[in-house]
Amino acid sequence: MRLLCVPACALAAATSGVWAVSDPPVVVTANTTAASAVASVTETVPEGSVSPALPLPHYTAGSIDSVTVADRALAEAKAAQLEQEKIYVARRQACYTLLVAEPCLRRAIEDNARAERRIRAVEVDARAFKRHQTEREAAAARSAKRARDAQADARKQTEAAGSSNAQQQHLARNAAAQREFEAGAALRERRAARERKRLESRQAARIKKEAELRVSAAERGERARAHEVKVREVLQRAAEKEARARDNAARTAPKGAAAEVSPAPSSPATPSAPSPLLAPLPPVRAGAAADAVKS
Repeated sequence: MRLLCVPACALAAATSGVWAVSDPPVVVTANTTAASAVASVTETVPEGSVSPALPLPHYTAGSIDSVTVADRALAEAKAAQLEQEKIYVARRQACYTLLVAEPCLRRAIEDNARAERRIRAVEVDARAFKRHQTEREAAAARSAKRARDAQADARKQTEAAGSSNAQQQHLARNAAAQREFEAGAALRERRAARERKRLESRQAARIKKEAELRVSAAERGERARAHEVKVREVLQRAAEKEARARDNAARTAPKGAAAEVSPAPSSPATPSAPSPLLAPLPPVRAGAAADAVKS
């Protein structure tokens, strides 16, 4: 039976949450001898006595199923640890008020160790869940990254294959174009030779025509000048013939008519106007002279 102490054991029982009643109650007073008090306190506690309730009773095995619950459990475990330390200190202080404190201290130490093990178990479960959750998330991230890398590699391989095919097609087109170019080189050379010959012929014809035009212009100028000289000679002969005709007419005319025709002495003699036939000719254009000669 547990020793019932009044009032010291009542405080210890209140702080530990354990109440036990002796039958009959043993009361330690001033008249109690030391031997009887030691014998009463050192009596063994029967099996099945009531122990203090463990902290955090709602966190059972498997109840932590999310990171939020794990964080809450860790926060509550920290608060329970602080509270358990206060309870343990209070129980030890209550045990020191007893006549024989060792059984009470031993019970307080055991209860405190059991409570701390419970708190540590909750903390371990919460931290293990968070660690496993982090590992699962990391594994999922790695798996997703491997899948993305595999897709990227497949896409790169597809693009490389497409690029290689496109390059091969481009090389094939270039080779075909080169063959076609080489096959048509002789035809292009013949066409170029014909074109050069045609241009040379046109240039030679143009040069010949220009030379002919220069010769023709010179000949036309010579003919025009010769025609002008001939016209002047004709006009000169016509003027001379007219003058001779006037002289002959004056010699064959009667004397009376000559007297009548004689000028008055008072008026000065005015030179007669030159004959139109003897007037200087205007410059003859080469083309007009040529046309006149032709006519």
